[in-house]
Order: sequence, then C-alpha cells, then structure tokens
Amino acid sequence: MRVGQKVEILNVNNGERFSTYIILGERGKRDICLTGAAARKVHPGDKIIIVAYATYDEKLEALLKLKSPLDKFFDDVFVNVDDKALKNNRKNLIGKIYQEFKTIADIKEITI
Repeated sequence: MRVGQKVEILNVNNGERFSTYIILGERGKRDICLTGAAARKVHPGDKIIIVAYATYDEKLEALLKLKSPLDKFFDDVFVNVDDKALKNNRKNLIGKIYQEFKTIADIKEITI
C-alpha cells in the first residue's frame, strides 16, 4: 500500500464500511490512525479489514523490459572481487537497483 492510495475500511465489530486514503505516519510505528469523520466509525481495539486495489500490468511490463539488461549485467559483472572499493561500488549499485524496483513493486513476491 502506498501514501495517497484509496482504501476501503471494513469494521468487523460494528459493520461500518467507508473509503479513505493512506497518509504518511511516523516511520516504524506501524500504527493505523483514522482522522476526521472516519475516526467516529472505528474505536481502539476494533478489528478492521483494509482493502486495497491495484493493477500491476504496467509495472510488471516495466520490470520485464529490464530483465535482459539486468541479466547481462549479472552475467558480465563479478561483484565479489578482491578490490574492496570496486566491490563496495558494485554492491551499492545492486542496492540502488533494488530500491528502484521497490518503488514499482515488492519484487520479493514476483516469480517469472
């Protein structure tokens, strides 16, 4: 789920259903907070279901276009070299590639 994404909230305790948007919270707290009118529909301790909808066709197509260049990179570049500066540079590059992929989708869940 992403900041700004529309979600449906289903309150199991009282049957309330409503739509809202995700706003950024404090990093690491893992809190779910409701503000405004939505705060009147859920009480602390209520069990809720958060429903998020998404289509990933465009994002998966973008990832698939990167498959060949990334395969070539990993075939041609040896990361675990003796030169520590070169090794760190290549590890950082892989980290940046991973961070970019995370902006598209959680690639840990994708199988091709």
